[in-house]
Amino acid sequence: MSQAPFHSTIGVDIAKKKFDVASLIASKYKHKVFDNNEAGYIAFIAWFLSLYTANQGL
Repeated sequence: MSQAPFHSTIGVDIAKKKFDVASLIASKYKHKVFDNNEAGYIAFIAWFLSLYTANQGL
């Protein structure tokens, strides 16, 4: 069984110490702030993948 493509709109605002990410998936808005360092990048990837996993059935 093939899955439908995953579509998401992402906006990123990067500052010196933090970065904000906004996501729009299936008309649902999510926002999160991450530290602008390696741990923050890893946390962002984990967060984004969790959005993907939660919305696979779309």
